[in-house]
Amino acid sequence: MPFLHVHSYTALPAPEPETLATLWAQRAGLRREDVCVTWRQHPDTAIGGGCDYALLAEVHAPDLYRPERVARLLESAAALLAEHTGLPPRRLFVSFRPAHSGEVLDGGRLLHWDPETDDA
Repeated sequence: MPFLHVHSYTALPAPEPETLATLWAQRAGLRREDVCVTWRQHPDTAIGGGCDYALLAEVHAPDLYRPERVARLLESAAALLAEHTGLPPRRLFVSFRPAHSGEVLDGGRLLHWDPETDDA
């Protein structure tokens, strides 16, 4: 199950996560029931250094996804976030965090898969 965790560091109205989940699933070629979206506001956070990001987002998904599928997840998430916030893409940072077999507990079950044989 791919997760999209969004962290907003500006005063943006949070889009409805259910709407984002539906649209992200459509654009990423996934079933709606297979995705999850969270949105957290961090209005009191200051960001320094060489970055000027208004949104930081992480996509979590099984490590068995092929690079093309990971790219589609990231690109569709970034496009959706830019569209729904009005932010330019340069103000978004979206990264992929692979979930490894045996390191995910879902619904009380430890999940296992084989990246060599399971197709995603």
